Amino acid sequence: MQLPDSIDDDTYATVDILASDFVARYRNGDRPTVEEYALRHPDLSEPIRRVFPLVLSVEKVKVDQQSESDGSATLAGRVLKRLGDFQLVREIGRGGMGIVYEAKQESLGRRVAIKVLPKQSLLDDDALQSFRREASTAAAMHHSNIVPIFGTGQCDGTHYLVMQLIRGKSLDRLIFPIDALARAGGPPSGDGSYARQSVDCTQPKPPSGDGSYARQDVDCTQPKPPSGDGSYARQNVDCTQPKPPSGDGSYARQSVDCEQNRPPSGDGSYARQSVDCTQPKPPSGDGSYARQSVDCAQPDPPSGDGSYEAGDETQIQTFDCRTAAEIAVQISDGLAYAHANGVLHRDVKPANILIDEEGVAQLTDFGIARNTRDDPTMTQALSGSPRYMAPERFQGQSDERSDVYGVGLTLYEMLAGTPAFKDLTPHQLPEAVRLHFIKPLRDVRADVPTDLRTIVAKAINPEPAHRYQSAADLRDDLNRFLKDEPILARRTTALQRLVRWCRRNPKLAGVTGIAIVSMLAATVASSVGFAMISAANQRTSEALAQSEQTVDLALQSLDGVVDAVSIPASAMGDIDTGEMDSTQFLLNPSPHAASVLENIQPLYKRLANQAPTRPDIVRQMIEASLRLSQIQQQLGQTDAAISTLNQSIELLQTRSDLAGLPTHEKRSLITRLYNELGKVYALKLDYTKSDEAYAMAIQSGEAVADPDDRLKLQLAHAFVSLGDPPPQRRRDQTGSPVESQIARERLSTAKSLLSDLDPSVHDASDVAVLRARIHLADSRRAKRPAVRQSELLSATEILRERLSRTPDDSPVRFALVEVLASVNLRRQFGSERLANKADERLHEALAELQPLRSTNPKTQLFAVSEVHILHKLSSLARSRGDFALGLERLEKAIAIQSSLVDASPGSMPHRCWRALLYRSHAEVHRRQGDTEAERVAISNAVADLDAIEPETKEHPFAVQTQQIIQKLVTEGKGNTSETDTR
Repeated sequence: MQLPDSIDDDTYATVDILASDFVARYRNGDRPTVEEYALRHPDLSEPIRRVFPLVLSVEKVKVDQQSESDGSATLAGRVLKRLGDFQLVREIGRGGMGIVYEAKQESLGRRVAIKVLPKQSLLDDDALQSFRREASTAAAMHHSNIVPIFGTGQCDGTHYLVMQLIRGKSLDRLIFPIDALARAGGPPSGDGSYARQSVDCTQPKPPSGDGSYARQDVDCTQPKPPSGDGSYARQNVDCTQPKPPSGDGSYARQSVDCEQNRPPSGDGSYARQSVDCTQPKPPSGDGSYARQSVDCAQPDPPSGDGSYEAGDETQIQTFDCRTAAEIAVQISDGLAYAHANGVLHRDVKPANILIDEEGVAQLTDFGIARNTRDDPTMTQALSGSPRYMAPERFQGQSDERSDVYGVGLTLYEMLAGTPAFKDLTPHQLPEAVRLHFIKPLRDVRADVPTDLRTIVAKAINPEPAHRYQSAADLRDDLNRFLKDEPILARRTTALQRLVRWCRRNPKLAGVTGIAIVSMLAATVASSVGFAMISAANQRTSEALAQSEQTVDLALQSLDGVVDAVSIPASAMGDIDTGEMDSTQFLLNPSPHAASVLENIQPLYKRLANQAPTRPDIVRQMIEASLRLSQIQQQLGQTDAAISTLNQSIELLQTRSDLAGLPTHEKRSLITRLYNELGKVYALKLDYTKSDEAYAMAIQSGEAVADPDDRLKLQLAHAFVSLGDPPPQRRRDQTGSPVESQIARERLSTAKSLLSDLDPSVHDASDVAVLRARIHLADSRRAKRPAVRQSELLSATEILRERLSRTPDDSPVRFALVEVLASVNLRRQFGSERLANKADERLHEALAELQPLRSTNPKTQLFAVSEVHILHKLSSLARSRGDFALGLERLEKAIAIQSSLVDASPGSMPHRCWRALLYRSHAEVHRRQGDTEAERVAISNAVADLDAIEPETKEHPFAVQTQQIIQKLVTEGKGNTSETDTR
């Protein structure tokens, strides 16, 4: 087919793909219109209107010539049914890079998405090599907001990508639904009138002499708003409608002029209505009536009572501001991850953003928009979708800020519900982008908050230097908007920041206000007291009493602040702060709460300096430090938690004597602090310092002649922690008879301490957790299976009974998760019955963990637990030969672990664990014979180990992981050599 000279090759490559879809729908019995595609792709509307009628004409000729055609051919080639191991199920989309199918991978029994590249003539060897490199880069990225690429392949000259199948819709279909645009005739034009819509209907006339049917064109003009005189605009429908046969048997042409007068809707606007009019023709020779179907936006005729029937009103989709911002946050987060890995997207637009059934946004088509040597999607240096290109892209320049522009433009269209650039030809578009011909968001939608408008304006600024300099900066500012915090794109006054903070934290603002007023009152009162003392010595006692009262008031206020920030906001109205136990302070930690507690520490020190003989100040300071360290632990800030606890131990040692703190109370507090310190060191996998801290806790506690129940409980905690170490610590130990005997003695001591507790505290949450841990330790050490099962059952029963009375007790629930997940897979693989029981226990653990994960999404300890459970479930599935299920669980574990690495990139344990997960990933792909995927997984594992900070590379866990991955690398090279030999 000869193309019009004005359509260049790169535009035609995309129009060709769309034309294939147009013809395929036509063959399947649909009757798509040219305008539907023109409205769907406004930047290609001109070539679509010129090429599609030619394509349809060719198709009609082919139909006439192929009377026995099965309809399997398409404009771009044959319809595919299979690609190697993949059975193609259905087509789910088309784009600039080709056609996307849902497929079934038969060897694994899983559903995937396959993108088939354009026909071979569009590719050369260099382009294919570039495509493979880009696919490898995208496959190396693991992020919850990036569609994973599983691999690439070739079958009978057809090249394809294999991706995760996302159940959902692309964002452009949510912003601009095709059916809405088709019925509405597209967005209004600039002058407020409605654009003209041409509907092309192939309507049968009575047979001509050769038996073929004639074609009829229907042109429908949409109504405009009322004219100045209150009359209604005219709608002219030019239809070739049959008249009765003339004398010579031919049919005459009939023009029908219909003047519509539908009343306005309630808001004064005119609703659009889609009417399907079936118009009869005169009888044909056999007495039957031919049907004419015209689908156009015409108002209904009046009903019998003079009223008008309700029409099918259509409105362009818009997103509420919060939802739009949340989607933009997810996309920005995915881009920030990609940019950190050296990958630029270069084609960020709604069509490349998928929204799954859970509302999660995921980026697709990474790294495919490049020049002709690097990317086959476009020819010449210009690549991508011009409508979403940053201005500098038209000069051949791009960096991270160009992707930021795409996110900003996508956010604009979500909020505006209309394209940022419309009614422009491809030749006009670059100039419009350069000159920033975008209608201000406030003129399009007045309810968008000022901060969000400011963020959008900064993101789409035509000057790269004035945009956000990275996707991470855009993400962070959007998060500030969502949290009602001051954004960086717009300056806010101190008063505005204070108002925002009070609005976000109304209860905290109240108690903080009280604290500040109290501190001011304390300062003023102390000054007044000092003046009174200086003025009259006889009033010294009265002044000191007044000072003591102000210190009391300040302590009460600070205690209220500590209580407030240690409880989730959702529970503030339901909990009496005077009746809380320590377990309630482990809920829903936040960096803001940690910041508030850190800032309170100097206030305690000032009060201690003002009243150095007050022991209650020291007590309260230690309690606040303990709560701060717990929040820091749950946020993954282990180094900060260690610093907090060490400072508290030093403060207690130096100030307790002067404050008159009783010796037994001082030792009890030191025991608590060392116990907490041992737990934090264990989280860092520093087991030597962890053991030392627990030993110091025991030493301090045993120095008290007559310990009370609280101290006994702390001693029991230290003995259990040393007698039942974490799994990694157990693997490091030799398991010698001496070590086993010491461990049994420590657990026995802990049992005795717990049995000596007063009955009133015997069934407290902390006691239940320790009793369950002792039974679990006995279960691990038991030689007989029956004893192991009995001890395990006792541990679960203790915790379930406690949860039945306090279902919201997070520490108890997490202890139950740990008990259920403590499956030794080495003992299970030899027996199908044991493997099934292990699988059932792990699923129970996962079910118990989910409420904790949803309530405490920032608690890294819970996320780590889910990763370990998923890894064990994956191992069980692979042991049964179910590699598809094993791979699915493994990839979910990698995604969660990657979020932990992103949150704490300097964490050696997080990186080592992800490297071990990649190792399992590589082994699965090796079993499947996928050497490319195996190579990528091994490369990812090595990259994680290389990223570990030098000072932690010598840690035993890091060394052990390094040895495992090195062995994997060696085996991978051997397999590659063997494959090459074959």
